[in-house]
Amino acid sequence: MENILTSEFYYLLDEAEKLIRADPSADQVIVVRTAKGSVCHLLNRSIMAGDTKEEDAFFTMLIDREETAIQAVVCMWNNRSIDLPSSHFRHRLMELCPDNQNAVVLLQGENALIVKKLEQLI
Repeated sequence: MENILTSEFYYLLDEAEKLIRADPSADQVIVVRTAKGSVCHLLNRSIMAGDTKEEDAFFTMLIDREETAIQAVVCMWNNRSIDLPSSHFRHRLMELCPDNQNAVVLLQGENALIVKKLEQLI
């Protein structure tokens, strides 16, 4: 996969940064762009304690909105680092829609931000 950051990822990064600044109590924020073009986010306040209830509520919201196909994912921790969403989140995303295996996830590489397909991260 090409590791070129697109304007879409810069937009999602900017959204994540705004959300973390607005709610510093969150452990992390996950921002996704759906196949329909919507941007949805999850403020994850209890993931460090191993609690996945907020992630489960996020998936319920995506199902209710019929926004289950995801194109791009950014996960930013409250220290502003970019990393993988939890294993639970990644597996639930794959269960949500078969096409989500092709969703791209932004990651911190050795010297630059890179993207990988979700199926590579399971």
